[in-house]
This record gives sequence, structure tokens and C-alpha cells, in this order.
Amino acid sequence: MRRKYSATVRDRHGNIVPGASVSVFLAGTTTPASIYTTLAGAVAVNGTVSDEEGRYSFYVDTFDYDVDQTFKIVCSKGTMTALTLDNVYIEDIVLGEYSITENRTVTTTVAPPRGVTYNVAAGKTLTFSGSFSAGLYQVFMGAGSVVFGAGAVKECCPAWFGTGAAAEAKARAAIAAITWPLVYKRVTLFYGTGDPPDPSTVPEGSIYFQYTA
Repeated sequence: MRRKYSATVRDRHGNIVPGASVSVFLAGTTTPASIYTTLAGAVAVNGTVSDEEGRYSFYVDTFDYDVDQTFKIVCSKGTMTALTLDNVYIEDIVLGEYSITENRTVTTTVAPPRGVTYNVAAGKTLTFSGSFSAGLYQVFMGAGSVVFGAGAVKECCPAWFGTGAAAEAKARAAIAAITWPLVYKRVTLFYGTGDPPDPSTVPEGSIYFQYTA
């Protein structure tokens, strides 16, 4: 899933600047960001160039960065004073189908909206080890597999896989493979004024509180 950013380079007098160098960094740093110059681009770069009308655009991928990641954009050309925009949040999500043609493990937080689907190719696996969430709509398609790591989801909705027998089978397989985190565990509390009981006689998960009478 990608988000798009578009703008126009202008100098301090308001004139458009064609052919300006546009460099993108993580917000507040000089760390180059990974961006894509086309929606389907497979090779990440860290900059682009404004066109003859001063316009430029680029995409960031939520598989690369969490949704709350912000960026710094620096535009420059020749002797022109560099223009810097910092803490830029890119929120324009591009809806559509995204092809997964290689095994991929995603560590970022992903929350695709309705209208975004991942088409996982046959024999390939899309693994989410970061947090994943979605509503009651289809997110996954294709003959490949989807795997959720421990703690990646709080619930797994069959609707994410579409409808029909094949989709149901994929949903069952994904759910069966999840290692659900332990949320609740019974704990026994002991109270007393002396030393705690012999550990060999205390059930696992017990806590001893000592108090002064």
C-alpha cells in the first residue's frame, strides 16, 4: 500500500522552478528516505526532479514505514536558496490492487482501508510480524499464503480473504497458524505476616504479599 505526495517547487518570489532537485529524508534528520517515483516502482530512491512546470510527486510504501512516519523534503537548484519542508505527513493512500510476487515479511504497522487488496502470487508468502488491522472487507487475494506473526493481530477476520471455499480455506489456515499472545492468566494471591510458603507447595502463578499485623 502506497501513499502519494505531490507539490510544486517555487522560489522565494513565487516563481515555479523546473528541474529542481527534490531530496527526501526522515523528518528532523539527514537520513535519506526510501521513496518511489511511480506507483508500481520496485526500486527505492531518495529523490526526484521537478518537471517543466515545477511539479513533482513521489510515493512512500507502508511496508517501509509506519503510517505515522513523517518526512523532510528539501528542494534546491543552482544558487537558489534551498527550500525545506519538515515534518510532512503523507496521507493520500492510493487505493487498488498491490501485487506480492516475492516472499515478504512486513515489520511495520499496516492498516489497509477498504479498496486496498494484496494479490499474493502462487507459492509466495506475505508475513506480517508488525501490527495488522482491517475492517470487515476483503484485503487478500491470489493463490499465495498470508501469515500473521505472534501479536500481529488481535483478531483474524475471514472476510479479509474474500468469499467462497478457497477463501475460507485460506482464512482457516491463517487463523490456525497464529500464535496468540497470552492475555489473561489465573493468579493466586497469598497474604501473611511471615515468610512465604514453601515454593514446592505453591501453584504456579501465585503471588505472596507480606504485611505487618
